Amino acid sequence: MNALARCPEDFRCAVRQWKDTCEKKMEESGAVPGDLEMGAWEDVRLLMEKYMVQEAIQPVMGWMMKKAGISALEMEDGAGKKEMLKRLKGIKEKLESGEVVIPAEIMQKQEG
Repeated sequence: MNALARCPEDFRCAVRQWKDTCEKKMEESGAVPGDLEMGAWEDVRLLMEKYMVQEAIQPVMGWMMKKAGISALEMEDGAGKKEMLKRLKGIKEKLESGEVVIPAEIMQKQEG
């Protein structure tokens, strides 16, 4: 969310809306929504294209997935979503606490 604060307002609003929708569905059902609320995600996706977010975060996301032990095949398959999200959340918490640091070469790829 710290990075989100530096994003354009339209992007921040769309991401917050999507996040709130997903969290509400998870609270209601006790499970990760199967489609992660694709209707709300569509707005985010369009803005990600506009601001070229995917290209900017690809190096970091690849590193996080590798660090969490998640393969591209697992991501495509979608099986075990809860476990993958749990592992990614663990990496996120370690990053926020400073226990883990994104390597400089990954950050250079992101900026380059």
